[in-house]
Amino acid sequence: MDSDHEIKNIKRLNLVLRAFREVGRLLVTQNDKQKLISGICNILVEKRGYYNAWIGLLDGNERVWVIAQSGFNSQFDKMRARLRKNEFTRCIQKTFES
Repeated sequence: MDSDHEIKNIKRLNLVLRAFREVGRLLVTQNDKQKLISGICNILVEKRGYYNAWIGLLDGNERVWVIAQSGFNSQFDKMRARLRKNEFTRCIQKTFES
């Protein structure tokens, strides 16, 4: 394996481990459900390096209700409108198939 590739893998894994550690701390210290869920989104953006993160709930009518988000600008309003119309992104569709 190429050493540049190995270094990139190590850096990526370190980001993952940092995010897990921060989520673990949050689970132990945060009693408020909404703050916990919002905090997880924040950690994914800040520690894991994602551009954005959101967590939603799927109701009985297969509608997604966004309950927390981080890293989004006004562009997320477009996605939220699509979710309200049950127009799921490819990523969400793949999740439902699992």
